[in-house]
Amino acid sequence: NIIRIGSAGAYTSDLDLLDVVLVNGSYTEGNFANNMSNKEEHFTLASQELNKKIIEVADGFDKKIVVANTACTEVFDPYIDDINSLISRFPKEYNILAAEMEAFAIFYVAKTLNKKAACLLTVVDSFKKSHTKGHAASLVTSKLSSLIKKPTLPVVCPSMLIVLIVIPPKSNSWP
Repeated sequence: NIIRIGSAGAYTSDLDLLDVVLVNGSYTEGNFANNMSNKEEHFTLASQELNKKIIEVADGFDKKIVVANTACTEVFDPYIDDINSLISRFPKEYNILAAEMEAFAIFYVAKTLNKKAACLLTVVDSFKKSHTKGHAASLVTSKLSSLIKKPTLPVVCPSMLIVLIVIPPKSNSWP
């Protein structure tokens, strides 16, 4: 099993800073699949079995997780000249809610190797909420002590925005 833990930027006002996103599927405009296996594939799914287990664990901690499709981009949002143009190119049927940079490749390689992969992300920036841009670290710092006092999924470290999963007592139930 492969579980990527990382960060994402929100493309919808429905996501707030520090929301947790479990990636259902990842879309890319890139050529990863073509380079790896000569296939024109631009959308790939996470392991639904692994996602189900992650949701069960999160439910045990009463932690809200948003299951969503993401765009796997090659450039951080603040450096994109016209982000609206980029977003307008995304196929509407995928309802992409956030961006990150690794999920497509991880899911594609896992599928190729007959492995299971998932991706769990913490929202650290928001394209739709300009007042939140760049404030993730200070928000994380202010909430960190309360997160640590109550075991939760995830716990975020502000210095490097590292996300740690707190494994429940029944470790055999964890994927």
